Amino acid sequence: MPLPSGSSRLPVARRSSRRGLSILEIQISLLLLLLITLYLMSLFASGSRHAARALDYSRATTLARRRLEGVRRLPSDDITPGLERSDDPNPGFNTTLTVTPFGPLLTLLQVEAHAPSGAVATCSTLVEDPTLIRGVACDPFTSQVAWTSGTELRIWDDLTASRAATLADPESRKNGPVVGLPGSGFLWRGDRMLPPIAHRSAGWDPPLLSPVALPDNDTAAPRWSGGVSDAFTTQSLWTDAANRCVWWHNGAAWSRLKPANPPLGRLTAVAADPALSLVWVADLDNGCLRKLVNSVSAASSGLDGSGEAAGSFGFWDRRKFRPRPADRLAMGTPLALAMDPQGSGVFVHDGCRLYRFDEARSPQWTEWCALDPALVAEGASGMAADRFGSTLFFNTRADSLWKVKLTGGGPGVFTFTRVDH
Repeated sequence: MPLPSGSSRLPVARRSSRRGLSILEIQISLLLLLLITLYLMSLFASGSRHAARALDYSRATTLARRRLEGVRRLPSDDITPGLERSDDPNPGFNTTLTVTPFGPLLTLLQVEAHAPSGAVATCSTLVEDPTLIRGVACDPFTSQVAWTSGTELRIWDDLTASRAATLADPESRKNGPVVGLPGSGFLWRGDRMLPPIAHRSAGWDPPLLSPVALPDNDTAAPRWSGGVSDAFTTQSLWTDAANRCVWWHNGAAWSRLKPANPPLGRLTAVAADPALSLVWVADLDNGCLRKLVNSVSAASSGLDGSGEAAGSFGFWDRRKFRPRPADRLAMGTPLALAMDPQGSGVFVHDGCRLYRFDEARSPQWTEWCALDPALVAEGASGMAADRFGSTLFFNTRADSLWKVKLTGGGPGVFTFTRVDH
């Protein structure tokens, strides 16, 4: 019913009631708090483990790189693969080196470093070693050929088709360049890192025990990769793959021949005419030949403005000699050289094919033949020519000697014969 006039309805105040948390709610709250605490603790512990593992990985990476940098400076035959344990300040760490060969000069080096926490770091690189190319020398006045097999120096007499001598080196020189005249003079026997030593090849006396001194104390240790001497074995030139230069020994002292513009890469071989008046070197890194002329003046060298002085020896040609695209030749990296006796041309092989380069004629580059597959499989290494330039001798990484004879007057058919092992 309606309220009387002037009256109003007043709100009725409700009584509020307050109630505490139940035991169950308190237990749930404590449980949630415990779970949150455990979660935060696990995050902290996991972060600490990840930080420790990251630190171990960093230390393992440093150890792997350090061992890789150490072994890549060594000649390939001196590299020892396998496990190596680390001492203080990295106890419990170890590194494992794996060596995988690829082709005649290319090797894959891989180092795995393991930490006690289980962290593993891996470093790898491909390296080329020019000093794997082993030298061979052919005497143009006799029928004897010399090459190295491990620590032995082997002499082959091509006239009698028999081995004339096998000489051990008293200082254990191994698989180095061979320079000189095997049958009628001195024969210099090199090593990858030791200085060369001489045999008096007439009668094959024991080697002279006064080795040539190292060239220069201010340079890195030489890595001998090739050599050549004049017709009288009184002067010699040696390629140094470590210092990227040629060393000239005039019979009494050393001189370093190193052009600045453009610089040399690592060298694999050197060839010259009998007077050392025209010299060619094989540049592994630049895939070319470089020319060195023994002359007293730039004008007499024929280089004029294109030459760079090479001390008292002569002048470097600044040009890089390689087949032109128009030559349509697929020459790979030049590995070994052999000059014909007249000095008019130089033979070049890249491990698979044989080429001839003649700067004075056209075309300058000619592919003479493909190497025998068996010779390629054994790893064609050094090369030397006989006095007529019609027979070449190859030694291999399998320590064998091959005779390659031209049956025509130019590029054409060769006969390949393995004459000694």
